[in-house]
Amino acid sequence: MTTEMTERRQRHRPDPSDVELDEPAPTPTPVYAIARVDLVPPIVEARRRHAATERKLMAGMLALLVAVVAAGLAMAALAMSAESTLSAERTRAQVLLNEQKKYSEVSSIKAHLGGYDGAELAALYSEAS
Repeated sequence: MTTEMTERRQRHRPDPSDVELDEPAPTPTPVYAIARVDLVPPIVEARRRHAATERKLMAGMLALLVAVVAAGLAMAALAMSAESTLSAERTRAQVLLNEQKKYSEVSSIKAHLGGYDGAELAALYSEAS
């Protein structure tokens, strides 16, 4: 039985001396030229594209939300800073009003003296003419 198989193999094998070396060997078909069939329905590809677009939009919305929250926190910090500055200035204004009340009598006396200064000037002017 082994001799029979050996003979069959010899019959099917080409003899190396029969091969001509002048002929170029056939080249296989390039990969890009092989026809391919896409068995995935078009709706699946559309869903994939829409899912990618949806992920990008969600990332954009998340970035926008972070920016709005950061802006809100910055505005709250500025408002608190302005409120504390306003409170300090109101305290300072109250202290200055209290100081002014101490010297209100002096200012009223100065106002009366100012009237006398004007009268004195008028009297001197009439004497000079």
